[in-house]
Amino acid sequence: MKEGLNRDADNRNKSTTPGVIYKDLYILGSTVGEGPGPAAPGYIRAFDVRSGAVVWTFHTIPLPGEPGYETWPPEAWKKSGGANSWGGITMDEERGVVYCGTGSAAYDHWGGDRIGQNLYANCVLALDAATGVKIWHYQVVHHDIWDYDIPCAPNLVQVQKDGKLIDAVAQPTKMGHLFILDRDTGTPVFPVEEVPVPQSDIPGEVSWPTQPMPPISLRYTRQGFYEHEITDLNDEATTFVKDQIKHMTMGDLFRPPNRDSALIMPQFNGGTDWGGAAYDPFNRKLYVNASNEAEWISMFEAPKNESILQFDLGAKIYQTQCTFCHGSAGQQLQNAHSFSTLKTIAGQRTDDNLREVLSTGKGLMPKFDWLSDGEKNAIIAFLKDKGKDLSIDLSKISVNFANNIPWLATGHNPIKDNEGYPINKRPWGTLSAIDMDSGTIDWQVALGTYPSLEAQGFEATGTFNLGGPLVTAGGLVFIAATMDERFRAFDKDTGEMLWEFQLDAGGYATPATFEVDGKQYLIIAAGGGGIPGTPPGNAYYCFSL
Repeated sequence: MKEGLNRDADNRNKSTTPGVIYKDLYILGSTVGEGPGPAAPGYIRAFDVRSGAVVWTFHTIPLPGEPGYETWPPEAWKKSGGANSWGGITMDEERGVVYCGTGSAAYDHWGGDRIGQNLYANCVLALDAATGVKIWHYQVVHHDIWDYDIPCAPNLVQVQKDGKLIDAVAQPTKMGHLFILDRDTGTPVFPVEEVPVPQSDIPGEVSWPTQPMPPISLRYTRQGFYEHEITDLNDEATTFVKDQIKHMTMGDLFRPPNRDSALIMPQFNGGTDWGGAAYDPFNRKLYVNASNEAEWISMFEAPKNESILQFDLGAKIYQTQCTFCHGSAGQQLQNAHSFSTLKTIAGQRTDDNLREVLSTGKGLMPKFDWLSDGEKNAIIAFLKDKGKDLSIDLSKISVNFANNIPWLATGHNPIKDNEGYPINKRPWGTLSAIDMDSGTIDWQVALGTYPSLEAQGFEATGTFNLGGPLVTAGGLVFIAATMDERFRAFDKDTGEMLWEFQLDAGGYATPATFEVDGKQYLIIAAGGGGIPGTPPGNAYYCFSL
């Protein structure tokens, strides 16, 4: 995976999706770092299936002389990372074209060292499968500083317009925007407008003045956070949330992260995440699930090359790298590895053991071997509540921290009401049917529930969800994905829920269907643990119809 790149790749270069086969080629994207540490470029490559040799490479961060090079600083191709296709690749075998979406450029919250539009980050790409030559691109976020990467493969669809069938691709996004693009030209089938957006006030940052917005009818999640979005679950929750967020800024989607704590919706996990959508060619409808949950984020100035207390350095590294999974002090993150529990675990382990976990990873936790020994020691000191009287010379130990990036994000921070539910109004998760011909939402229903609220008589509230739907010719939409760990079937025409099954762990994946001896089966991977606060699992569940 590290061969064929124009620099040494960091150890996080891997693949989380299986790629596609075209004739004798294996076409593959990758998952790379997008944080403030070192990151590999997310080139898309085709390998010879017999020898493993690289046959072609598409540079998602263009080299000198290649189209798109002018959308980056001159030296960006040598050091910028990200812009990777991690969410999967779609093959149109008849055309000999592969379609995929790409991720954010690194660092994904401050782009002062990558000023420009940053092609081909955050793009839908059409590449000649035999040669890797770009046929077209369409960028859905310019100069991304929100981590709004494209998280899933596009769907091959058809649109009937003016009596003509148009072959198209439909790309769901974390913003809850559906882009429907002509398969041959990349032209939007439904008009997309470049809308002026607020500009960053962070020193050195030059955010892009506009962002592409599809028609309102193709925006299938809440867009931004406002006071009228505050939860109405009960009076206590409303009062608690209003007090909790009174110092935070709120407003439209695409407000750049700044020094103030700002509420963001959809959050960086979507909208739609890795599950993607399902397409029914019989009725030309797309079925897509999404989350409606707010989070907060802010920016702070990175430590300069001067002395800092070891404890304080550890706190800052923890803030940027660890808060999404483990939370921070005072956050109601109800999982076995929350911040408070993590501190307890750290107190029971030796420093050597903790350094080993940071270097090699464990379970769902990735390895952080790109951190220097001094930085690992600082995180350990922070977790063990020590190092408050030890002054560190950053110039001697901080080779990696922030990668010389002057402004860092506090991380993607969950925010909940007094009982641990989302702070915004329901539904917190949805399943939508979108008509490709009209470009409108045909129906939308809440996806998932909280059993504790269900017991109080609440109708389905929806939950945060990860994993996609499957639509069958029999007229059903199957999906797991929800925090209540249930697997469900919906009527594809009405959205009515027809069946549900309680899994032992969350099915944060997309179901598959197959046939054996004339009998149809469904299978879902229930690995759980993909959403903080939910239990892990290790089972596949298979059902027959």
